[in-house]
Amino acid sequence: MSHTRRAAVMLMALGPQVAAQVLRTMDEPIVEAISREIVRFDRLPPARRLELLDAARAELAGLIRGVDGNMEQFRLALFAALGLSPADRRPARSSDPPGPFHFLWGQPPNRIATIVAGESAQTIALVLSYAPATLAAQVLTLLPAWVRLEVAHRLVGLQPVHPSTVEVLRTAIRRKLDRLLTEEHLRQFSFADIATLDDASLKELLGHLRRKVNGVAVGWDDLIVALQGSGLESVVARLGTALAPAEADRLRREVARRPRVPGEAIVAAQRHVVRTLRTLQERGVICLSPTLDETLDPVAEP
Repeated sequence: MSHTRRAAVMLMALGPQVAAQVLRTMDEPIVEAISREIVRFDRLPPARRLELLDAARAELAGLIRGVDGNMEQFRLALFAALGLSPADRRPARSSDPPGPFHFLWGQPPNRIATIVAGESAQTIALVLSYAPATLAAQVLTLLPAWVRLEVAHRLVGLQPVHPSTVEVLRTAIRRKLDRLLTEEHLRQFSFADIATLDDASLKELLGHLRRKVNGVAVGWDDLIVALQGSGLESVVARLGTALAPAEADRLRREVARRPRVPGEAIVAAQRHVVRTLRTLQERGVICLSPTLDETLDPVAEP
């Protein structure tokens, strides 16, 4: 069997999605030759086609076992098995259309691994089948060994998936990314970052802090104490823009005449205010991550 015909059979055994990823790394003459062999393959008797595909799948499974599920090594081994030299490979074309999970590919591998870690091996295989080869390999190395091997096996036998199913998964993965980015942002959010809040979020925060419990506005008292910290002039100025002039003056006077408290009390008060922010974020009342919508395409609500 010629190298080109063998390559055609092995690519058909890989399934259309993974095969498309491999074909995009080949030069046009090689792709055209393999395409002609695929057409010839379809003319073979069914029993012969099944025999060739079974043999190809067995060989592919051996390649996967040999590289312990490392997809980059698998691709290199596949090219060697196909009898193709590195000169036959080329970078993916910039004109290649973005896949349904393109919003993931600009994220670091560890973040992508965190997002897909709780998914089934079949789902991970589907997502990574659209990823650039090097990135997919990096993500796989961050997964447990048994998951990595199972995903690699699923990639070999991956069959076409209905577009509606891919769209449901795309929406779910996108939302997982949104939540993860928001959680990371919340963990990094400090009291001084209040100055970065938009007007609507700032007014929601101030309104919540003014609420009284047993006749005492505990949250507002925390805010006054928290503002005693050093280097918070930008926070005070930002709060002033969200208040009516009279209220802004009253806030400044309260901060100025409040007796100084120990640094530990100031830090505790700042944490209480940030905790209130996080509660409002979790309830969907305010948004602490306005840049997410600028960096990721929107997801339609069901």
